[in-house]
Amino acid sequence: VSALNHWSIKKHRLPLISEVVKRAIKGAERGKRPVKLTKLIQPHHLRLFVTWLNDLAAGSTKESIKWRIATVVAMIVLAFSLMLRISEYTFNKQANRSLKLSDLTFFDEQNRVIPVKSVSRSGGAKVAGIDILIRSSKTDQEACGTTRTVFRDRNMGSFCAVSHMVEVVSRLNAEHVPISSHVFLTSPPRNRVGKPYTARRFREHYKQLVKQYGSDALQGTTPHSLRVAGATALFNSGESIDMVKVVGRWSENSTAVRGYRGISRDKFADLASRMWKLEEGTYFRQ
Repeated sequence: VSALNHWSIKKHRLPLISEVVKRAIKGAERGKRPVKLTKLIQPHHLRLFVTWLNDLAAGSTKESIKWRIATVVAMIVLAFSLMLRISEYTFNKQANRSLKLSDLTFFDEQNRVIPVKSVSRSGGAKVAGIDILIRSSKTDQEACGTTRTVFRDRNMGSFCAVSHMVEVVSRLNAEHVPISSHVFLTSPPRNRVGKPYTARRFREHYKQLVKQYGSDALQGTTPHSLRVAGATALFNSGESIDMVKVVGRWSENSTAVRGYRGISRDKFADLASRMWKLEEGTYFRQ
């Protein structure tokens, strides 16, 4: 520190490094505050919200409203089922990264790949599951990528992530967008090019829909609440806390992502179903 002080004063006429450090420490201590807790979402409240949005879309005659609600519902269900961070499925302009059609792999009950561009509403029933490539996340700064899988569960009805993703991709294919297109667009594309959902835009639309159509229990929640709710539901469905960390990509000594590679894809087959059926339990707060 004394050497740095000499360099700071003699060479650059800067304040003492030791004083700078002291001020920084004092500022950090002064700025300490309790961790902000995420408002809890119970699965049955989320089910009611999704059902209401689906009914709203069905009763609308405007294609733009149908498109937006179908997309937002798919994002909500997917974020809950896979405990996704908002940065993992929305467009990041700075990093030029988002979830794209090329990141999706559809397969049938015999594990045969179904080309993305051939997915349609009429043939959507053949889709048994979807492998979703998450190219980068908070715990994957080197963008090595990891895959999460959602399976079709016919008992889940309107809460099945596969059904909602088929609906979104079918709409995109009907507009003849390229395979490099973003999956979640704010409105129907023009000339096969659409505007993707950014994290900010999705937060705004989510809060707007919650304010207008959500129950009192959902007021004040954010898209991050979906990730927390998914982790809570998975834990209360009987899975261990270690499994929750692996599925949700929470880091624990930097082993969470590596640990996932040793888990069979079939392990995830019924997780979403058990999560959505949960009624009560112990809820995480962060």
